[in-house]
Amino acid sequence: MTAFLPNVFILGAAKCGTSTLYAYLADMPGVCMAEPKEPLFFEAAYEQGLDYYRTAYFPHWQGEPLIGEARHRNLYLPYVPERIHATNPDAKLIVMVRNPIQRAFSHWWYWLRRGVEILGFREAIHADFERICAGWRVNTADEIARHCNALFPHGQGLYRTYLDSGYYYEQIMRYVDLFGMEQLCILLLEDLRERPEQVMADVARFLGVTGWTFRPQMANISAPAPVTARVPGRRIYNGVLNGDRLPTRLRRLTRAPAVRRWAKRHAIDRATRQWMRAHYATHNRRLGDLLNRDLSHWT
Repeated sequence: MTAFLPNVFILGAAKCGTSTLYAYLADMPGVCMAEPKEPLFFEAAYEQGLDYYRTAYFPHWQGEPLIGEARHRNLYLPYVPERIHATNPDAKLIVMVRNPIQRAFSHWWYWLRRGVEILGFREAIHADFERICAGWRVNTADEIARHCNALFPHGQGLYRTYLDSGYYYEQIMRYVDLFGMEQLCILLLEDLRERPEQVMADVARFLGVTGWTFRPQMANISAPAPVTARVPGRRIYNGVLNGDRLPTRLRRLTRAPAVRRWAKRHAIDRATRQWMRAHYATHNRRLGDLLNRDLSHWT
């Protein structure tokens, strides 16, 4: 049996199809993906070491040569790339991105309907922008410690991160600087939706996987059921949040189908969308230049 060493990382971004990508990879021969999908190891339990990582997330490993995980925060958090590189500088890295405005809305809606977010989309985005302007980016020892503590019990972390989770270029470049472009595979969610068989064939080649047959029925796979992620002495439920954080009236509102439909139709007003288009323009252009691809339709 080969030595245990993680070598495949689906890094993110959040709300960009990483659950679907995880499921595709788990279906490939010779690939062992973490259970649950999103270990908190590199984010919050790195000091526990690889023996803990294997025991907590890979008890099902049977010597498969490709060992992977899909924690989306690993792309966003600035301190994680060095930890992954120190663990395995030869790792293969996969990043999935989408229109950052759509991504931000999906991220906001995720927390709103679970009763954690209480602000409307416009207010939440501008609150997030104020936090970014103040320089709070989980990039100091104190912030890292507070972020790890804030993961419990609901999993949101220290800040909202709706806005700067869409700063794909700067996040990807942290990995490029350490690993080089040849170890990264950068995908667009729209491509996976439109050409899943072609995209996954490219991913299989990137990973060196042979003998895998694309299964069309997986193209519309949904996110996995809520599962328990592990950190020594603590537990966190992915997707099951503490509704008691909101007043009863607001909890009822977020569950009402009519209100949910209203929020989806009206959450991004014209002024907010225009502000976000301008805000993301430079970020998108830099990513497009890196990928040699026109992303102007995102703005």
